[in-house]
Amino acid sequence: MRELSGGKPTGRMNPIDAEKEGIKDGDKVEVYNHRGHVTIEMRLDQVIPPGTVQVWFGWRQEAFEDGMYSELIILELPAWEKSKDYLR
Repeated sequence: MRELSGGKPTGRMNPIDAEKEGIKDGDKVEVYNHRGHVTIEMRLDQVIPPGTVQVWFGWRQEAFEDGMYSELIILELPAWEKSKDYLR
């Protein structure tokens, strides 16, 4: 994993999206949504579909400067879903 991601947690995004956002290869960026955030070095990669940001998984929290990738993906179920029988 260290070799694949450049020895540290990084993210990847399509160069087309990066240009729109003013992001250059190797820039440190904050990736965020309504669930959380993570600060990472961004790598540009045409393999990543436009509209997508990929953050390497498997890193422990102390490897990140701020936040953690898992903050972005943990699903919080709406109240009506929590009442379903299969969750009991």
